[in-house]
Amino acid sequence: MQKPKQQWIGLSSGIKSNGLIPMTESDIFWTFQTALSHGGGFYHALAAAGIKADPANKRRLLDAFPELRASYGPTSRMHKRLREGVSA
Repeated sequence: MQKPKQQWIGLSSGIKSNGLIPMTESDIFWTFQTALSHGGGFYHALAAAGIKADPANKRRLLDAFPELRASYGPTSRMHKRLREGVSA
């Protein structure tokens, strides 16, 4: 089984100096899926765009809206529950 590819979201140089943890493509997908399911109108629209975006534009969305990652990313309870198949 191939290990999921990791990206350093929020870093254009790839240096992890700001303490961000790496996100796999699956983490990114579930972050947008969580915002789509639980976000208000604005975050719902950002999530819909993120799901359709190519990898570079997904990174741009997450860079431009760090609160999207903070609220709906892999460390959020909603993200964990949705990903595990449990209703939040």
